[in-house]
Amino acid sequence: MVMKSRLYIGALLTIAVLGAALTAEVYAQGGGSTINAKVRAIQDDKVLGTGPGEEGVVGANIDCVGGVDSTTANDFHCFLVPEGIGIGTINWPSLIGGGSLPSGVKMLSSTTPMSCDGLPGGLDTNNTCFSVTFPASDFTVGEWHFVAVFTENGNVIDLAGIDYKVNSFMVIPELFIGSIGLAGSMLGTFYLYRRRSVKEE
Repeated sequence: MVMKSRLYIGALLTIAVLGAALTAEVYAQGGGSTINAKVRAIQDDKVLGTGPGEEGVVGANIDCVGGVDSTTANDFHCFLVPEGIGIGTINWPSLIGGGSLPSGVKMLSSTTPMSCDGLPGGLDTNNTCFSVTFPASDFTVGEWHFVAVFTENGNVIDLAGIDYKVNSFMVIPELFIGSIGLAGSMLGTFYLYRRRSVKEE
């Protein structure tokens, strides 16, 4: 009986993990499309994310930069989505034509393609790129999302999404602080040793 329960729990955990992985992949690749589309949050040439050291800071603009493997894409729509809104529950393309945006969501659009050459975050592998800039006043501390919709003459080509965090100040890694503390204690010990040696002479 105990063995069956463990197998059952193991199966449930496997299904949950696989489901989460597949959901993340669909979200990142715009619904599982074969077209390679991506979007990045970029602040002062730094690609933002949710990991340590990847966060942005409040008080500075953040660019929503998208790339798609299509030479015919001529419209780019980027939604700025605050934490707490179900990304997968909203039909984002339906909001492009003037639909009512969910509370807290903002949208910027561009009809001006740009070169992908030299862009960070893997965008340089795409054929066509776009960029819009959300002002610093749009951001507060927390987790944010960009949802990008690429279209050609109003017809949806692909979607892409990215999550990132914004902090109130630049986070200093603990390793860096620890290194400073270690170096300081070593210098202090050396200073005391030298001072004692001089006194004994």
